[in-house]
Amino acid sequence: MSCLMDLLFVGFFGTSMSILALHFIYRFFSVTNSRYLKIFDSWLIIPIFTVPLINGVLYMITGGIILSADAETDRFMRENYLKVIKNQTNLEDLYYMGPFFWPKLENSITETYFSWKGAEGSLIVMGSIGLSSSIMIFFGIKGYISMNNLLAITSNSEQFQNIQKQLFQALCIQTIIPVVLMHIPASAIYITIFFEKSSVIVGETLSLTIAMYPAMNPLPTIYIVQSYRKAVKDYFISIKNTLLKKPTVIPVSHTVQVIPVSSIFTTTS
Repeated sequence: MSCLMDLLFVGFFGTSMSILALHFIYRFFSVTNSRYLKIFDSWLIIPIFTVPLINGVLYMITGGIILSADAETDRFMRENYLKVIKNQTNLEDLYYMGPFFWPKLENSITETYFSWKGAEGSLIVMGSIGLSSSIMIFFGIKGYISMNNLLAITSNSEQFQNIQKQLFQALCIQTIIPVVLMHIPASAIYITIFFEKSSVIVGETLSLTIAMYPAMNPLPTIYIVQSYRKAVKDYFISIKNTLLKKPTVIPVSHTVQVIPVSSIFTTTS
């Protein structure tokens, strides 16, 4: 069961890398009203969304085969992992995976050699992370420029321009969040292991930041976009008034105005 759960965790992480990249591509097409946007309304959406599944399977194969435990990693665990040493844990009862670049020679306690097995698995994972982050940053910057240009030439009302500015600011922050919470911590694991500077806290940090991402990702939009912010504020006011048994009065100015997406993400030709 632990083997299956570990592989699923790795697979879902790989899937999320691809989904994030596709999300930024789609958002850029929406902002620019690109002709390629119609692809997402056709049958081509099926092969597009098989890409994250394939990447997830690739991560599972990489972790389950290339970066799986072996005699060299077992030796490292026995010599360095305190919980195994103190509890006299039988490594056959554990399932773990990960890169290991510098195993010791069989008959030596100090001499090491470079493991190409660990390097191959790491190149697959780091290549996927690098591609995902590059796509996100590239399309994030292009979306930033496109929205900035749109704000400069738009002749719509002041209220419409304010909405666009708020969405523009939310876009900038939402580009940074996944890079900081997922790409950088994952990359840090492989980099610190390569330089033999890794520690348990590096892996624990990744587990924490992955769990934080779904909760933090919508916060910029909720906080920056005024209509959403007021709606959340009014919701908590209504809860407070309910608990205190007071009537809830919502000012007209605090009502949420719904603006069609098609009217927000358009450009003038």
